[in-house]
Amino acid sequence: MMMMMMCFRWYHGRIERDVAEKLLMESGNVDSFLVRESVTHPGDYTIEVRCHDDSIMRVHVDYKVVLQTM
Repeated sequence: MMMMMMCFRWYHGRIERDVAEKLLMESGNVDSFLVRESVTHPGDYTIEVRCHDDSIMRVHVDYKVVLQTM
């Protein structure tokens, strides 16, 4: 799955939360998002979204659960 996502601009691989936040705040617009590999939960992913109030919303994606539902 990771190889498939590498061709998308929104995928940033294994980066820390603070790096993702910095990317969204410096170069992203409101409602911009990125997907990164979770550092604290290897094998899982995190979707990060820049909100209208310039806060960052994070959604944890448990890859094992996703696979079970496919």
